[in-house]
Amino acid sequence: MIKKIYNKSVENRKGNLVIDYLRLMLVVFFLYILLYKFYIKDDFIVIYSITGFVLTGISYFIVSKIKELDNYIRAYLVLAPFCISILLFTFWKYTIVTMIWYIPVPLGAYILFGKKHVYFYTCYIIFLVATVAVCASVFSYEGRAYSRNEILISDILAFTINLFLIVLLLYHREKIRDVETLSILELLNAKSHERKTTKTPDLLMLASLFKDIENEVKNKELYRDPNFTLSKLASALNVNPIYISKAINYRDYNNFNHYINTLRITYVKDMLSKTDLQKVTMLYIYSEAGFSNQSTFNRVFKQIERLSPTEYINLNNLKVD
Repeated sequence: MIKKIYNKSVENRKGNLVIDYLRLMLVVFFLYILLYKFYIKDDFIVIYSITGFVLTGISYFIVSKIKELDNYIRAYLVLAPFCISILLFTFWKYTIVTMIWYIPVPLGAYILFGKKHVYFYTCYIIFLVATVAVCASVFSYEGRAYSRNEILISDILAFTINLFLIVLLLYHREKIRDVETLSILELLNAKSHERKTTKTPDLLMLASLFKDIENEVKNKELYRDPNFTLSKLASALNVNPIYISKAINYRDYNNFNHYINTLRITYVKDMLSKTDLQKVTMLYIYSEAGFSNQSTFNRVFKQIERLSPTEYINLNNLKVD
């Protein structure tokens, strides 16, 4: 689901790039029709430009209607260099500036598909240029002869148009990156929200379960039983021991024993403050709390209070037999 949302955002931006590119190419072909019809006057280039204008118009209509553009774009990136090669062959003995028309192809492939596709289309273009060079050396094109000024005008127009094309592609590359960054942030936020919404019921369940644990263990003083275990609590509550452990962890206790021993130490401290310590022994106190022997009591007391029982009694000015 998240991947689909991300892909849709990026694909929409790429679709905008293709639409803007085709619009610009319609203007380009129209300019070439005017230039080669009324100024330079080359019927072949006029027919070439009209064909390009019509095919670009059809492409614009198709692109505006379809959602999946990848296959169309790949086909275009194969066909466009081939068509450019026809121009390159036509102007081979006059200028090499015609090669500038190849530049937007690998750049567009990089923006739309990534580096791997750049290598493929670059090799494809090199192959086409080599083929044109061989054909130009073997076959002679008997077309219209061009003057130096006509070639200069054609070169300036080609350079200017391709500069616009490159700027357009770079502009959309930044826009695509912005959309990718924004989409990633939105997806991360959505995923975080999704995690929170899925965790909330769990937290509520654990909080409710811990209340049941407190009611059973603390209020009924089950912790005072030296043989009280997690299994006994699970049986009393009819709850899986794993969930009981999670509920106890949820309230920042390390484990079941830590929780039980904390209650026992709290009980001991309460007895030390309320009982006449001249009449009772520490054995009686820690036994009543649920400790089965003094060594365990001393160790647990120091772990929880950071003081030994004796240090605690002395600190609080208590006296005990």
